[in-house]
Amino acid sequence: MAEKTNAKKKVGTATRKFDKILKSVKDRMSQNKEHSTGFLESISCDLSNTHADVEQKLESYRELLDSGDENDKTELEKTDSELDKLQDDLTEVQILLEKLKVKEANSKKEKIKSNAKKKVGTATRKYHKVLKAVKEKMSQNKEHSSGFLESLSVEISSAYAEAESKLEEYRELLESGDEEENSEINTTDGELDSIRDGITDVQIQLDQLKLNEASTVKSKKKEESASKMKRFDPPKFSGKLRDYPAFITHYE
Repeated sequence: MAEKTNAKKKVGTATRKFDKILKSVKDRMSQNKEHSTGFLESISCDLSNTHADVEQKLESYRELLDSGDENDKTELEKTDSELDKLQDDLTEVQILLEKLKVKEANSKKEKIKSNAKKKVGTATRKYHKVLKAVKEKMSQNKEHSSGFLESLSVEISSAYAEAESKLEEYRELLESGDEEENSEINTTDGELDSIRDGITDVQIQLDQLKLNEASTVKSKKKEESASKMKRFDPPKFSGKLRDYPAFITHYE
C-alpha cells in the first residue's frame, strides 16, 4: 500500500512539473516574436525529457495496480487516461514547435536573400559606374599608353567579377518553383546578361585601342630609326688640281 502511495506521489510531482513546463512553452510560443532554432530545440528537449519522466512514473504506478481490485480498476482507468493525455499534449506542442522551426528557417532564409540582394545592388552599381568611367576615358580623342589601357582593363574586370559573383550567389538562393521568385530569377539572369554584354563591348574596344597604340609605337620607332640613318653624300671633286689632295683623302 505504501509503495502505491509513494508511486502515486511521484506521479503527481512529475505531472505537475510537466504541466508547468507545458504551460511555459505554450506561453513562449504564443509571443509574436522570432525564436532562434537553438531556443526551440532546447524547449523541445526539456519537454521531451519531462514527458519521459512522467511517462515512466505513470507506467511504474500502473504496474502496482491490480486490475481485479475495484479501487485499483478505477485508478488504472485514470492512469491510462493520464498517459493518453500526456501523449496528446506532447504531440500538440511538438507540432507547434516544428511549425515555429519552419517559420524560423524561412525567416532566416529571407534575411540571407535580403542581404544577398543588397550586395547585388552595391556591386552592380559599382560596376555600372566603373563601366561608364572607362567608356568616357576611352572616348577621349587622344592617344592612350598601353599601361593606361591595361589599368582600365583591370579596373573593369575587377568590378565585373564582383558583380557577377554577387548576382550568381543571389540566384542560387532563389527557388524556381515559386512564382514570385521566378520573376526574380528572370531579372537576375537579365542583369547577368547585361553586365556580360557590357564588359565584352568594352574589352573589344580596349583590345582595338591596344592594337592602335602598338601600331603607333611601331611607326614612331621606325621614324626614329630612319632619322638616325642620314643619307651619306660622298664628297665631290671640284675639278681643280689644288683641291685633289684634300678630295682623295676621303677615299684612302
